[in-house]
Amino acid sequence: MNDQTIKSLLGFLIEKKESLSQYLDYFEPADLRNGILSIPEELINNPCKKPILAKLAPNVHDYKVTFSGDYIFLDLNLNIKQLGPIKAMYLLSVEKCVFEPQMHRLSFTYREDIRPQGGPMQSMMLKTFLLNQGSLLQKAVSLSKLKAIQVNRTHIFVDLDRVPLFTSAFFEKLSIQYVQSQDGKLTCRFTFLE
Repeated sequence: MNDQTIKSLLGFLIEKKESLSQYLDYFEPADLRNGILSIPEELINNPCKKPILAKLAPNVHDYKVTFSGDYIFLDLNLNIKQLGPIKAMYLLSVEKCVFEPQMHRLSFTYREDIRPQGGPMQSMMLKTFLLNQGSLLQKAVSLSKLKAIQVNRTHIFVDLDRVPLFTSAFFEKLSIQYVQSQDGKLTCRFTFLE
């Protein structure tokens, strides 16, 4: 790491110290020293839940993330205005992770299982709502007009360069390679580049 990278990292850490301190207990110092970032599902499901749900309100009421068998399982409790309460379950598999200085992109394959929580009328409304739309996820992303995410019937594409957090100079010197999603942890290798 060069002088400017270290200065940027220190500035970033001091700037975000209040919010970062609550998350640090979830990481192993030995892993970080060896360039391994293991993100436990309990971090995402507990201290990160409140700020994530705040960003997803009012449509997402609760979620649970599980890392197992090299898959990411995502259970969502939704409440969409016209459709009512819905349980949405996703099976995600990381297809590509490009996190280099010039490009920060992710792609996943996914399967969706949608279960209306109301009666038969809600099931019919949901089928009508999704008619010729593909998946609920496709419809939700198109309605949200998120420019960083694109979804088709089988894939999710995320362009992190369109997310303000990832435009920081700190991320311009960071390389991340996806390793696996096993035993309750999403594991990556990271390197700070010169």
